Amino acid sequence: MLARGLLSWLLTVAPLVLQNLNLIFPRDEDWHLGWKNYQAIDTNRAGIVDQISFVVMRRLGITKAFTNDQHFRTAGFETLF
Repeated sequence: MLARGLLSWLLTVAPLVLQNLNLIFPRDEDWHLGWKNYQAIDTNRAGIVDQISFVVMRRLGITKAFTNDQHFRTAGFETLF
């Protein structure tokens, strides 16, 4: 019974989410700046994927991240959980 309810919920919610979903791909300059930032930090900080995410988010003016990753907070973003 729970599985049927979950399936019903997913079939209702998924189209709403997908119609508002935008995939954003890093530009060449995002990769280069992310790599430069990654090389300039100590090894206990954010990895290359996070660094590229930070560059793209800043370029797009995104200030909030749906994550609990402390690296995003350290980089100045508001984390949403």
